[in-house]
Amino acid sequence: MSISSSATGLRAGVCTSTTRPTNPYDGQVIYETDTDKTLVWNSSGWVFLSTSTANPVGLELVATSTFTNSTNMLMSNCFTSAYDNYSVTINITSFSAPTGVFMRLANGSTVDASSVYIMGGYISYMGSSILTATNSGGVTTDWILGYEEGTWGYGNTPFRVEVMQPFLSLRTSIMSSGFQPVNPQPYFRSIGGTTSNTTSYNGFTIVPNSVSFNLSGTISVYGYKK
Repeated sequence: MSISSSATGLRAGVCTSTTRPTNPYDGQVIYETDTDKTLVWNSSGWVFLSTSTANPVGLELVATSTFTNSTNMLMSNCFTSAYDNYSVTINITSFSAPTGVFMRLANGSTVDASSVYIMGGYISYMGSSILTATNSGGVTTDWILGYEEGTWGYGNTPFRVEVMQPFLSLRTSIMSSGFQPVNPQPYFRSIGGTTSNTTSYNGFTIVPNSVSFNLSGTISVYGYKK
């Protein structure tokens, strides 16, 4: 990526949301061709300046990535000081075996798999009056978002997760809900979670039940405007 001048003046470095400079300097300006956004590095993160396309009101696309046959769908450096809260969409397109889908926080390529995650919620089964509570029983090594099962022919279930204040040195919290077509009874799930620590995180990963299971799909991260 280069910065060049012409008769019309200075041109910002051109890249995509996944090929941003790895060692940016203060004041560096980039233009992303896949998001149509202009951003500047402010010593701790990429700050949004402008866009030529309209995103949903209050939301800005921060990063998106596609994964194929992965056991660790890692989104690095997507949480910055530019936003306090985020909305994450996860579209699973295939999986090698029926599996739970879990979320862990990260800093760069370092994933936090320690016992810092607390979770609670409920499952309401379709076609019955069953209401089941789910919780981590204290701290555990991840948050469970739901399942990819496939028996009913609806295996590619998407997820949306609200992630609150991950970059701040406060407890990170999440909220996730959605429909799961799992055999023998499809259900609606609603899950909330927080961390037992106050670590600042700049990313996260989505993982299956086992390292022998593979996931394919697309993850997009949106920041709520301050």
